[in-house]
Amino acid sequence: MAIWQYGLLVIPKKSIQKKNGNIPSKLIGKKSLLKKITEKIFPKPDIFLPKTSEYWKNFSPNLNEIENQIDRLVTKGSWSEQTFLAWKGNSEIDEDNDCHIAIDKKTNQIVEFQFRTDLRKIENIECFLIGMLKICNENELVLIDEEKNILEPKFEILKLKLHESRAIKFLENPEKFITKLANEK
Repeated sequence: MAIWQYGLLVIPKKSIQKKNGNIPSKLIGKKSLLKKITEKIFPKPDIFLPKTSEYWKNFSPNLNEIENQIDRLVTKGSWSEQTFLAWKGNSEIDEDNDCHIAIDKKTNQIVEFQFRTDLRKIENIECFLIGMLKICNENELVLIDEEKNILEPKFEILKLKLHESRAIKFLENPEKFITKLANEK
């Protein structure tokens, strides 16, 4: 992930409500051995997002419609296939937006859905990010940011998290960001 991208995982709202009785503010799960090892190597920041396949079980959104909606926002990648739908913007013109949906071969169920917005241009927010939020709203999906916060797909909510993000901090002052990062080690 490029430093100027803001990444979000997507999960069904109903499944997290069913599992927790409500929508918690953070996604908390068991740590895998790999997660424990990577935390020792990279103690800060926690940039490893959780696996979300369990939240997609027994949830079948209209995948064809979601795919068509994303097609209108960003170009499908040449590497996209039946079990891994992938989209990628044109990074040469600062439209490094991307999205992927991983699909289980046996069940044809979504196992992962995530997208990343290039924050270098306001048009990426106005077109891609707002478009993805609309798709999430229409399909009753919620978002998980890199801090594992669970967020409703509303720009007013996301705007606050964007301002706190590593991507924005880098874009506002790259030298300060890198200096701070170097001092954390």
